[in-house]
Amino acid sequence: MSDARRSLHVSLALSVVFFFTLAISAIEPFNSLVRSALTSDGTTTNALGRLAQILLLSLLPAAFAFAALPLLRKGPDGARTIYPLNLLVAAVLAASIMVFVGPVVADQLPCWQGGVDCG
Repeated sequence: MSDARRSLHVSLALSVVFFFTLAISAIEPFNSLVRSALTSDGTTTNALGRLAQILLLSLLPAAFAFAALPLLRKGPDGARTIYPLNLLVAAVLAASIMVFVGPVVADQLPCWQGGVDCG
């Protein structure tokens, strides 16, 4: 199996884990189970919940990196090879990252700039 195909498979696997987790989070038996494990009182996230958030949110950028890396490598002849499926998956993942990260940045930007007390 070529490196580009292996990277594509890893990228798709990471994406499927992210979107599967996102999909089952709204189903009630799973929602209650996860909420009880990842929160201390049902609303406040505990340390395990924070770790789960960080790991899940890092899946999309990792999947994007795996999909895009073969596009940046040069072949033995010094030229770059375009892998259409890797390019397509990288573009879809970049759009997904913007959809999920954009609102977080827009919400937290005033806090990062120090203009608002976000306590």
